[in-house]
Amino acid sequence: MKAPRRTARRAILLACAAVAIGTACGSEGDARDAGTVDSGFKDAGVTDAGAIDAAVPDSGVTDAGPADAGPLRAVALSAASAGHACAVLSDGAVRCWGLNDNGQLGVAPSDSASRCRVRGSSPSRSVPCETQGRAVTGVTDARQVATGNGSTCVVRADRSLWCWGLNNAGELGTGATSLQPTPTPTRVDLPPVRQVALGAFHGCALLMDGTVRCWGANRFSQTGTPASTVNQCDEGDGTPVPCVPTPTAVAGLSGVTQLTAGRNHTCALLGDRTLRCWGLNDSAQLGLGRLDPDTTPQVTPAAVSLAEVAEVSAGGSHTCARRADGSLQCWGWAALGQLGGAPSGSCTTASGSVPCALSPAAVPDLSGVSVVSAGRFHTCVALTGGGARCFGRDDNGQIGGGVASTARCSFSFDDFPCARTPREVPITNAASVSVGDYHSCALTTDGAVRCWGNNSYGQLGNGATDDQNAPVSVRLLP
Repeated sequence: MKAPRRTARRAILLACAAVAIGTACGSEGDARDAGTVDSGFKDAGVTDAGAIDAAVPDSGVTDAGPADAGPLRAVALSAASAGHACAVLSDGAVRCWGLNDNGQLGVAPSDSASRCRVRGSSPSRSVPCETQGRAVTGVTDARQVATGNGSTCVVRADRSLWCWGLNNAGELGTGATSLQPTPTPTRVDLPPVRQVALGAFHGCALLMDGTVRCWGANRFSQTGTPASTVNQCDEGDGTPVPCVPTPTAVAGLSGVTQLTAGRNHTCALLGDRTLRCWGLNDSAQLGLGRLDPDTTPQVTPAAVSLAEVAEVSAGGSHTCARRADGSLQCWGWAALGQLGGAPSGSCTTASGSVPCALSPAAVPDLSGVSVVSAGRFHTCVALTGGGARCFGRDDNGQIGGGVASTARCSFSFDDFPCARTPREVPITNAASVSVGDYHSCALTTDGAVRCWGNNSYGQLGNGATDDQNAPVSVRLLP
């Protein structure tokens, strides 16, 4: 009998994100460098599709399972704009890498192994970072991980929720706020949690009873409660903004099977395969057939006219949904190709006329989708046969085609390399995908993590900081 071959612990669940810089899609410019750090929460991040319990039929997202789960099972990846990434391993341990200016890797910024140069900074400056996956101390039984713009949360085996990192706007859900980093995992006072989803600076938890509670930044009612002057948090420069530091129930929402938190909006998938979305709708990202000024966001969950939804992922100012038949529908802001060629029209926003789809529209020539992940300006999908496709902005190689995109898409007063239709990623064994602002990751069927795109702060986890336009392997340290 052969001796068992020793292998590295497999990554069961990955959450990744790239740095969020610039302003609201479809409303303001994006002139600043993608590598610039912004640890406040005026400029927000992107998505977090999250992962939930395996018991949900064909939900498209699966619980990572108990510690030491053995062979790789079906998984889902989550993304949010934070410049860092995390993976849950088969034994329940967690590894994180990338930007660590707020302790989002579970390590005090001063204890970071590296410092990464901020691209375009003058005079030149650097920030704490880790270019390889580093263990989060004290977390040994994680079932799911999600990253936000400077914060991280995990659901543990006992269904408790623990968060760490940035907490200016109450992102950690502890009822308190702090301008100082919180690198130590801190328990959130909630009933048993099924899934956590983090947006830019807000978070939501799906409880085991199918209800939802949200917390954090609330300028656009992304927590499902009215923006109020009663609860105010410090934006980091002394500017007060609406926030909800304590997890608060989203009224009128039950029977939820999956959550996704985008830049400033949130969506929920219900057991009847329909969707509800709320928050900012200035670029039609809620899919309600209309635009709403940013001064009058959608406070309560509103029904999206789309049936037979198996999974939903909210992006910067767009949203995509995988249907039960493996097709993909997207809606919202479309200027950089992030809708994948789905039919779009013209929407009049505060900054003028921009391409957008007011309601869900089918992405043409794309089938067999098994997982979808929407980022700030691009979208990726995993296919049932192990392939992957990406589309949208491609200035850092985040589309992953192996060569730079030659097409150009215009936005504001600039234009960027882009892929307007789904482009093949050179990978054949993708189990899932996870998309950040300017980079993308895939979890493979053999338990490896591979990433591509922007690598300013080591968010590709390959021990370097140079961008990659094809998948590279993440190094997970012991």
